[in-house]
Amino acid sequence: MKKINAIILHEDSLISLGLSKILRELFNIEVNIEHNLSDAMNLDDYDLIFVSPNTFALCHTKFITLKFKIIFISNFNSNHPQENTENFISSQWTEEAIINYIGKKISSLTEIKSSKNELSKREIDVLKLIVSGYLNKQIADELNISINTVLTHRKNLTAKLGIKSVSGLSVYAMMNGLI
Repeated sequence: MKKINAIILHEDSLISLGLSKILRELFNIEVNIEHNLSDAMNLDDYDLIFVSPNTFALCHTKFITLKFKIIFISNFNSNHPQENTENFISSQWTEEAIINYIGKKISSLTEIKSSKNELSKREIDVLKLIVSGYLNKQIADELNISINTVLTHRKNLTAKLGIKSVSGLSVYAMMNGLI
């Protein structure tokens, strides 16, 4: 599997360097550090994007399609992660809390990447047509397969990805570069 890569977009060098050290040494993640967005390469190329609220606020339109990759680096007053901190990491957390949080994010990212690899070429073809708004009959006609085969592919997609809705499949396809 391809090595996970991340970018840290934060104006504070100390925070950036500390987070980078954790990501590199404990999780073997390739890390780029940039202090402003204009210096950053294509953000689509990164698996994780750590960003300060200031940078996000200045360029929020660049982040719209990347929201599932973004983790905000904040300094809100909390000594440990809460249930509602899914996309936030705080400089106020303990080292152990930061490492546990990043470990959980890496695990979920690894699951998503491995499930992407499990899709067959035909399942990807069906997925692309589903998110393009095709109905089962139209997909069957487009791919020269039976409607039962389309239904089987849809069932397999749901089982492999754990996503049941067309909107969820659309987000998955977009976030994984399939559309």
